[in-house]
Amino acid sequence: MDQTHHFSADHALPVWHEPEMARRELHELMEAFIRAAAEKNTAVGEENSALTLKVSAGVGKTRTAMKLLAKHGRALLARGHVLVYVPTLDLAERAAAELQALDSALPIAVIRGRLAVNPASGKPMCERSDLVESVTNLVPSVTQALCRLQKAGGIIEAPCARGCPYLSQKDAVGAKIHFLSHSYLEAFPPVDRDVDTALRIIDEKVWPTLVSVTDIYVEEFMRAPKSGFPPGLLTDLTMAKSGIVSALQIGCDVRAHLLSLGVDQEKLELLSNGEAASRNSLNIMPHDNSEKIKYLVSTYDRLALYASRKRQKLFSVLASDEQLGPNRLTVEDQRCASGIRQVIRLYSVSQPPRDAPLLMLDADADEAIAEKLVPGTDFAKIETKPQAEIVQISDRTLSDTWLLDLKNGTDRRAKIFKIIRGEVARADGDGVLIVATRSVLTKFHEDAGQPVGDNFDDDLRRDLIGATPRWFGPRMLGVNDFERYRTIVIVGRLQPGIEGI
Repeated sequence: MDQTHHFSADHALPVWHEPEMARRELHELMEAFIRAAAEKNTAVGEENSALTLKVSAGVGKTRTAMKLLAKHGRALLARGHVLVYVPTLDLAERAAAELQALDSALPIAVIRGRLAVNPASGKPMCERSDLVESVTNLVPSVTQALCRLQKAGGIIEAPCARGCPYLSQKDAVGAKIHFLSHSYLEAFPPVDRDVDTALRIIDEKVWPTLVSVTDIYVEEFMRAPKSGFPPGLLTDLTMAKSGIVSALQIGCDVRAHLLSLGVDQEKLELLSNGEAASRNSLNIMPHDNSEKIKYLVSTYDRLALYASRKRQKLFSVLASDEQLGPNRLTVEDQRCASGIRQVIRLYSVSQPPRDAPLLMLDADADEAIAEKLVPGTDFAKIETKPQAEIVQISDRTLSDTWLLDLKNGTDRRAKIFKIIRGEVARADGDGVLIVATRSVLTKFHEDAGQPVGDNFDDDLRRDLIGATPRWFGPRMLGVNDFERYRTIVIVGRLQPGIEGI
């Protein structure tokens, strides 16, 4: 029997660096990139440079970035804004404070959304925050609907627009180093738009923010168009809708099937534009009072709007040259109260803006994902050997379902409590961190006789039988507070959603 088989590994074994060597290499790579951004002279039409760095946790990628921004900040600001994206507002504030400590003369700003707390007042940044959530996703621009609108040579403003802390971010003039959350990668941040961008830095894992799923029930997709849909496109619209559904149901190539029906990419683009033109807009003006706005929102057909947007997106994707592959666009059965309905599902990946050099930093960066997000990016790894003793106590996933089981959950959680108590005693005051999902931590607190109340996050942060609890999610990204704990107990794991995979 011939057993001389050779299999290539999925991933090469990492090349471990000593911590000091890793920090030195990281500094050299980042400085070369940031200095080049400060001296950039990109020709018209030339692609802006991009670099993705896979850097082990603890090497100091954020700290190094702040040092280099302090060193090259003025040269960068002479070219435009510097935008530093981090997972959460808390991390934005931390990073801004770190840079401020390195050079207090640099113009630094933390971008806060309308619903964020204004540190000066302790209230939301927007005075009409109760209306923001109700109109978001219903209007093209929240600013033009609730705050300020330029019309007929004049400006229409809400009474609260003058002195508004949120709008003051938009009104600030000149280049700054802005710290903002990942969510602003898909929205216009409130900065001076008359100033170019000199550099973008994306810190920590960003792809979950940029991956989205669009679901539309088949009957919504096939619904008759609104009266405003261009009459000359109605025949092509009917052909395209039925063609897309039938192609997905029989498993053939959607574009090829549509082409056989006479619906080419040009017609699909016209259908996409037709969907946009057919929608009735929600006519809200900044000077409208709260009662009028609430009435307009309550009587608006938001379901028709969402369905139209989804049809427009689907037509637009099919009109593009994007590769769809076998799993990007599917039709699936979905259970509901009335039985089973078919849903058309489209997976999408947004790409960060490429109007400036782009630096991505992530301890778990993957070359294929980085290329998908930022085509043409350079990629480098700087990895150090883990500086910790890792002990796997159980090979179970310790899922929420398993730990919160009504019959056996109490006994299962009690076994974990026994482990935590042992580690707390062994740490002898040096600190133990317990990380789990929010649902499991809530039950842990209840088991310990301290139920979680209305102050949900604050209650979850309370000590748990001598350990400090934290939960999986964006708030854990980029936080190096774990360094002060002797032991970290991780219960379960947070897996990416199927749409991400």
